[in-house]
Amino acid sequence: MSYQRLCPAVILLVVSLLTALPSYAAEPGAEEYARIVAAEPDLVSYWRLEDDLKDAKGTADGESKGGAPKFAEGPNGGKALVLEGGRFATFGETPQLDLPETTLELWFQPNFESSAYNPCIIAKRSSGDHVQTRFSIHVWGDRGSFALWNGSGVMNFQTADGPLNQGQWYYLVVTCTQDKVQLYLDGVLCPAVEQQVLFNFAQKNLPLSIGSSTPAGQEQLTCHIDEVAIYSKALTEQQIVAHLTAMGWESRREEFLARLQERLDREKQLRAQRAERHAKLTEQRLADEKLFERGQTKVYRDEYLDAVSLALGGIGAGTIQINGQAERAAWQIFNNYQYANVPHSFFAVRAKSADSKPIVRAVQTTPVDAFEGMKQLSFRGEYPFAWYDFEDDDLPVRVSMEAFSPLIPMDTKNSSIPCAIFTLSAENTTDEPVDVAFLAAQQNAVGFTGTGRID
Repeated sequence: MSYQRLCPAVILLVVSLLTALPSYAAEPGAEEYARIVAAEPDLVSYWRLEDDLKDAKGTADGESKGGAPKFAEGPNGGKALVLEGGRFATFGETPQLDLPETTLELWFQPNFESSAYNPCIIAKRSSGDHVQTRFSIHVWGDRGSFALWNGSGVMNFQTADGPLNQGQWYYLVVTCTQDKVQLYLDGVLCPAVEQQVLFNFAQKNLPLSIGSSTPAGQEQLTCHIDEVAIYSKALTEQQIVAHLTAMGWESRREEFLARLQERLDREKQLRAQRAERHAKLTEQRLADEKLFERGQTKVYRDEYLDAVSLALGGIGAGTIQINGQAERAAWQIFNNYQYANVPHSFFAVRAKSADSKPIVRAVQTTPVDAFEGMKQLSFRGEYPFAWYDFEDDDLPVRVSMEAFSPLIPMDTKNSSIPCAIFTLSAENTTDEPVDVAFLAAQQNAVGFTGTGRID
């Protein structure tokens, strides 16, 4: 009898538990995805883009620019916004989206031809003469990478599976905290290949745009875009994968990871094969007696000097290239790859014997203003050394110059000292005492950017 009295209570408890469980959609797709996103506690704004530009979570309703809004089929059911023919969307200043921690989440289908143009997916950025930027997310023109621009710096993210396919849907998530930015494509973290930058948190009350970097329609993106969401927290990888799964794309991520692992395994195998070949080749070379034979230093003269250019400077410190005329001809110390010219950078020698007049020459074969150049020279080079022997019958001395930069095997630090070292020598070729003086002139290049001229 006691069992009969308890039975109804047990049945009631089971029914209560069943009715308390959340209901799940029968199939993954746009509706299931929307349900999962809408349930996220940190969701701030959410544009489903189902025939309108309304914010399903907040108050940031959008406006279509460049024509009435157009819609097409979404990534797995539902509608998506079509951005083409000059169309993009703006959402006002949206100060509620100026968050100290942010996640941008969306689906997009790139439909533009590869070019040097780098269109914008989503941005909080102003228009006008003095553009201010909080963030601006771009897809590179070759569709091979993404970029974050924050108004002062760029951070690039490489697509790990090659360039994006035109007309294919992709799931993009960008998270930014106070110390890190991460970008996920189809649920997989993309490697950063440039300097680390963050959203410009100091910039506030800037307008939000989708498919353009500014409300003026700059850097427009031709694409379909759907399910744009902004959160007040950085989504975890688990949350991102859950969202992807809700849309029904889990198999695509798994296929991608399988391809990535296959590629990594193939690269590992190739590296091992290259290392094996290199080891065998090294062994063969070390067994070659010719390797240890003393060679002859080659001396360059006359027309063979035209191709001489030896780089001076520490590892990673930029270079000053000294040529076959002993000129410091090409300066690459201005944080770029351009060949810059720094004038009035030369050596000169003054020699006087007995009662004769002093002779002055630039220590190079080209004149420098009032300094006449040497008649000729010969060059010997054994990196990192360059040796110049000058010839001029009017001088009572034979002048030579050694130029080099520190290169110490197995000592990277001291081999990276940003300097070039010059040693000038004079040998008396007469039977009389000779007074000799050297001059070193160096143009002050502080403030020079490496472009244009120093007058």
